[in-house]
Amino acid sequence: MRNLVVAGFSCLALFAFSACGDTEITITPEEQEESFKVCFSFSLETEVKPFLYSRSIPEGTPGDPESVGDTSPYTVIDYFVFKEGTAEPLKHVRYKESDESNDDFGVFLYDELEEGTYRFCFLAHSDESAEVGGSSVTFADLEDAFYSEKSLKVDVATNESTVDIVLKRSVARIEFIATDVIPSVAKDFTATVTGLYQTFDLKAGQPSATTVERSVQHTFTAEEYGTGVGNKYQFYTFVPQDVTTIASAHLVTAGNSVALLREYNLTDLPVFINRATCYRGKLYTPQTFDETFALEIEEGGAWDTDYEVTLPE
Repeated sequence: MRNLVVAGFSCLALFAFSACGDTEITITPEEQEESFKVCFSFSLETEVKPFLYSRSIPEGTPGDPESVGDTSPYTVIDYFVFKEGTAEPLKHVRYKESDESNDDFGVFLYDELEEGTYRFCFLAHSDESAEVGGSSVTFADLEDAFYSEKSLKVDVATNESTVDIVLKRSVARIEFIATDVIPSVAKDFTATVTGLYQTFDLKAGQPSATTVERSVQHTFTAEEYGTGVGNKYQFYTFVPQDVTTIASAHLVTAGNSVALLREYNLTDLPVFINRATCYRGKLYTPQTFDETFALEIEEGGAWDTDYEVTLPE
């Protein structure tokens, strides 16, 4: 009889322990935030056209415009999402045209977010190595770039909607174009530009205040002697609001037997978003007195203003 009582008590205790254990490990699922889908459709601003060139010579007049634009203006899109009232990005994704799985690159971009008000920022360019820090992108070799932003409330009303994003060019270009041939006494050419803005803050929609120096250097080969007319040396820069000039440029052609054949020191270079500032003149041949260097500024292929600048000897 004692054995039966003990056994019965053991069973009851085991049952009670099992029931209590079941209660302790039962998990009530937390209510999940509902998310909503959004699709962005990209287009370029209609007046954004490839940069155009026109030929001219010092003390001469411009020729007819000649288009040399790139048919693929960007291969990378940096996508930033900011939650309303926050300084740091909620997310950043870099989309690349080279990704085989990204069939809709440059046409559509998809995302899914919880309900809320967000600011979406896009920077399209072609530098896969550009560095991201916070809400900024810094370029080691800036070329063409396009920017756009959109504030949007994401909720059931906008779920699975398509939002149009118009990308606008956000850079200016400075270029130096040769109108003379490379003489056999020339060794190399170097163009250095200071005051270039190479970091863009997507949250602010402006470049940062930091500027850098960039150089292009080319050593001539025997095959290049006697050629060179139309050679172009290009630099790109973001342009802050209220900025119309950048610091300076130094152009030097060194000789095989002499230190300098030709040298220019330029200051206050004009810069305008979506426009190319073109300096045209002799870059290679030995310098003489009373020479001028033609400066032309172009917009959309139409000549806006012609400048003729007398350079210091």
